[in-house]
Amino acid sequence: MEVRAWIKGDDLAMLVVQAPAKDKGIVFLKRRKEVWNWLPSLERTIKLPPSMMSQSWMGTDFTNDDLVKESSIVKDYSHS
Repeated sequence: MEVRAWIKGDDLAMLVVQAPAKDKGIVFLKRRKEVWNWLPSLERTIKLPPSMMSQSWMGTDFTNDDLVKESSIVKDYSHS
């Protein structure tokens, strides 16, 4: 999978799927705790409901909730 991402602070992010061809053009917008999805095949924007937050993100091991929480190895763990 190939994506382009733009991030502004902790509250705004946008991901555009570049490949594979069947998913090309799908856009994800993160706005605070909300995730919006543009599907070019439907020409429609959809807000992901809370019930879908625990589901897999585009068939990967990530969940939709993982995209919103933005965990950090440096902030979340003690290291030496």
